[in-house]
Amino acid sequence: MYSLAYITIHTLLISFGASAYWGPVPEDVRTFVITYPDSEERDYAALQVNGEWILDSTPDLSNNQQVTLIYDYPWQEPATHNTLFRNIRIDSEPRALRANRIEQGYKDADYVLMRLDTGVLPVQEQDIALAERAAAMAAEVNGSDSTPGEVGTYGATEAPGNEPGSSAAGFSGYRWGAHALVLLGLGLALFGIYRRFLAD
Repeated sequence: MYSLAYITIHTLLISFGASAYWGPVPEDVRTFVITYPDSEERDYAALQVNGEWILDSTPDLSNNQQVTLIYDYPWQEPATHNTLFRNIRIDSEPRALRANRIEQGYKDADYVLMRLDTGVLPVQEQDIALAERAAAMAAEVNGSDSTPGEVGTYGATEAPGNEPGSSAAGFSGYRWGAHALVLLGLGLALFGIYRRFLAD
């Protein structure tokens, strides 16, 4: 059986698709190896001119054309840089090499790649552990007053001793309060995943 954390992350992946994996540079956009005159520095980025992606592997741009570099490191915070075309040298990056580079980049940054039928979602190991702990706590709290044959909450019939003002009623209120608190913790963990990869 899949865990609550797994199911929730799976739902996020279905909702937002591959954008979570590829980051600010979509999968079908061309990327380039960027080098600089008189420097050994190297970057990987896509290019934009006036907000439009450069899709040609050998774009015909003037040296004085201003370009925007959209850095292609989806496991890091998104970053861009504006410069004149004469300040950079570009070589088209093959798509297969880009895919291998990004996968290795996630692994080096301690991300777990959750491979599902709907795509791949990168999640930090600490976020998965936090979500799993919160889900386990929620299950424990929800079933803490159950007996065999019960499912943690009573159905249409009222539980014995659950009359208003009874200690059982008080404990039931505490249990659901604790359950809500634990689910809030799970929600915060998953919200961190959402903000890192899915928010604009």
